[in-house]
Amino acid sequence: MELDDFKTAWKKDDKRNITRESLQQRINHIEKSGRKIRRAFIVELAVIGAIFLFFVAMIFLFKEAIQSFMYKLVAITFIGFLPTAYRLYQSQLWINTMDYATDIRSNLLAFLTYYKTTLKWYGWSSLIISALMFIMLFTDEDFLALGIEWKIGTCAYVILIVLLTRPYLRKVYGRHAREYEKFLE
Repeated sequence: MELDDFKTAWKKDDKRNITRESLQQRINHIEKSGRKIRRAFIVELAVIGAIFLFFVAMIFLFKEAIQSFMYKLVAITFIGFLPTAYRLYQSQLWINTMDYATDIRSNLLAFLTYYKTTLKWYGWSSLIISALMFIMLFTDEDFLALGIEWKIGTCAYVILIVLLTRPYLRKVYGRHAREYEKFLE
């Protein structure tokens, strides 16, 4: 590329004409993505809450049949997910209360950094929770006393969760991050 071509390209890139209407459309698109993040977060919390309520109901219905490792699995999952749930909550609060009258780019860039860190945190915390589950399972006497089919089924379930976490995060939460990145381009 010659120097004149480079200068021409630089000038074109520097002088983007963004009208008020197109900027408002972009802001509306960001606000819509923020609402989608909130909806995904609420649905995820509702599903997790329903699972925990189901487990509590099972405790009352089948007290003697519930093994100690089941309590431990639920406790590890619940305690391990709390920091992630808090960060996701903070992310959706942040994007839904962002002030678009001030510097949109820097606010959105700061949010995107926090949001991507939260998603990485989510992925890593699921791996750590799964590792703790395996450690707990293979040190629990009740679990070790079960038949091989129960052990394989439980381990397959935990492995399935590990394998599906990253695609789930990309599908449900990651696409919103890509929408914000498009706005920042």
